[in-house]
Amino acid sequence: MLGQNGPQRLTPPFPGQMRTVKWNFKGPLLEQSDEEITILPDRSHGTNLSRENRAKNIERCQVKLYYLRLSHDAAAEDALQLITDVWNLKLPKLLIEVTGGSDDFHLHPKLCRQFRKSIVKVAATTGAWILTGGTHTGVMKYVGEALRDHARRSRNKIVAIGIAPWGIVENRDTLVDEVGTATANKVKSYRVTSSVDSDGSPLDPNHTHFILVDNGTVNKYGVEFNFRSRLEKLISEQPLFPGSDQTVPIVCLVLEGGIDTIKVVLQNVSQNPPIPIVVVEGSGRAADLIAYALSNTSTNGQLVRLRERERERGGDVEREVETVRGGESES
Repeated sequence: MLGQNGPQRLTPPFPGQMRTVKWNFKGPLLEQSDEEITILPDRSHGTNLSRENRAKNIERCQVKLYYLRLSHDAAAEDALQLITDVWNLKLPKLLIEVTGGSDDFHLHPKLCRQFRKSIVKVAATTGAWILTGGTHTGVMKYVGEALRDHARRSRNKIVAIGIAPWGIVENRDTLVDEVGTATANKVKSYRVTSSVDSDGSPLDPNHTHFILVDNGTVNKYGVEFNFRSRLEKLISEQPLFPGSDQTVPIVCLVLEGGIDTIKVVLQNVSQNPPIPIVVVEGSGRAADLIAYALSNTSTNGQLVRLRERERERGGDVEREVETVRGGESES
């Protein structure tokens, strides 16, 4: 169990705590039948999900998905052990942290194509893990669409782990067993839909794994930030190869976003060593603000504002430079 009572070493087969579940993707419905997988601090069970995709040649491929619900103060070491020992994932050669807008936003078609192509190419060629917020909204939905398109063209699976607050997951009640009910040979369904009256979000069906962080709140975002940060740091401290002094590199990819995105970026660049940031300029809001600040910052860390005024001096352009510090300009 992962929770506030302290970590316990997890050794398969986790008697009484595990089962596997197969899910078939049929439009908006994921049908689940029991078999095996996961550990939780309560009665919610981890899942082995199976989704059906149709490629152009009508060929069907089975994709397994898993979820883990845990307490917000769970040890990152225990979660990583489950990921590697139970989910049987090899440690990545690169960790791509994707952060940005959690609400749906428009991305220019050309920029969208470039984003999809780039993230898939980098992840597929390096053996990377992609970490996102895991919901079927905003930047996570764009990542999911890129993974979906890749799955239709290639059998080379990309690991995409969504880390989301349990309390915002739409239809989360379908992931919890009722007290005293048998779990064997039972069929459940998880609908990837959201009500207009709901403050929650559905899970994205194109991710491969989910970690659902629970602190007892409902419809509250951000409760997963601390756990996600600890897990990312732990992964980045793992050896790149057995016996190697090199550790798993990590990079943060920023697409759109708001105040929380800026906080994540600040936290990442304040790490020791700092986490490199890749900003998708033109995606809007926080990403564009960060890109602007970066392109207008001098070598001494001061924000520089350039103001060009055309004067009638042989058509020359005079550039007046103001150094901005603390929101006030210095002449």
